[in-house]
Amino acid sequence: MSACDEVCTQAQNAVRAGNFAEAEELLTKYLDKVPDEREVRFLRGTIRAKLDKLPEAEEDFIALTVAAQNIAALNNLAVIYGRRDKLQDALGTLLDTIEVAPTETELYYNVGTVYERLGYFKAASMAYAKVAELDAGYVPAYNRLGISQFKLGLLPKALETFTRTLEVHPAQPAVLNNMGVLLANQGRTGEAIQNFRQALAADSQYAKAAANLELAAKLPDNTETVFLWDEEPDFLFIENLPAGSEAKETPGAVLSEEAPPKKELSISSKTALALVLYLKNMTEALPPKAKEYFLLSDARLSMEYLIAVLEGHSGLLKEIREWELAPESGKKPVSKAVSGGKTLDLPGTLDYLRKMAGALADPDLSATLRRKMDTVILDLDETTGGRQPTEDLNPALG
Repeated sequence: MSACDEVCTQAQNAVRAGNFAEAEELLTKYLDKVPDEREVRFLRGTIRAKLDKLPEAEEDFIALTVAAQNIAALNNLAVIYGRRDKLQDALGTLLDTIEVAPTETELYYNVGTVYERLGYFKAASMAYAKVAELDAGYVPAYNRLGISQFKLGLLPKALETFTRTLEVHPAQPAVLNNMGVLLANQGRTGEAIQNFRQALAADSQYAKAAANLELAAKLPDNTETVFLWDEEPDFLFIENLPAGSEAKETPGAVLSEEAPPKKELSISSKTALALVLYLKNMTEALPPKAKEYFLLSDARLSMEYLIAVLEGHSGLLKEIREWELAPESGKKPVSKAVSGGKTLDLPGTLDYLRKMAGALADPDLSATLRRKMDTVILDLDETTGGRQPTEDLNPALG
């Protein structure tokens, strides 16, 4: 057994005994002598994450990505970013890594988690659906897909997702619990109680199902009850450096200084990005009803896609826009004044944002922003298909 294998075995034994600090110390002493031992550094980064030493874990995983694109390390780095609420960093790392490893399920699952944290439930549901497409047996992806559909207001689709999952995997406590939550929210208390009981039959120590069963027993007297979803796992770590991982390490890491620089934005593209980000922030000031429509609309996804294209992260979002997934076919009706139109209608999204600019109380600022939007729409021919801005736009947002 090599010295590297020996120290890793000792550290893993310490972890199994619950001695995480001891495991970290063993690995640190080894790395002080052999700083380039990647397997040891990967294991230490994972252990530090479990100790909640997130900045230190981040340093370990960054070190593993400098010389080569190590997919496991990049995934775990994104998880650290996510756990530290650096969500845009997490998303950017994951999207870049997916372009290198487009079949890694953990990457898509973590993208879905980031999108959920950002409140983009439609994009999240599509990312989870991609996991299911790559691995039909990965139950957590179906579980999170159903929750995302519920949050989108697609209750029949969420019910269908949970039902089909339980037909294939009948004894999944988390899915049974969440099916119960969905039924309880539909007023189907008796069926919900049955699902909570089945979840407890599968796992007698399942605290969320026990709590939900107790809550359901109080209905209909307690009609304001908030049931507990099971959204675990949250982010997915890759625990071990995969065997033969060198095959997944290629020169020019996402974070390497040797990586080719991203295409420099033109002046018009920089202006467009700044303006669209500004208009995105304006959505926070929309009236509550209009804001609710916008958050669930294709216009929002199109806007995020446009931002991602301008920032150079188009890979996964391009796929999301092109997927034709059954779970999204029952989309909640959205006001035409708020929706950007069809999912692929980027010009419609720009027109919508132009409406927002025209809705400002300050007429001078409104006129200036609308003129800028006209320029942006004309300058982004390649992105938008070259459609001219319409002249009959009503600045009212409905």
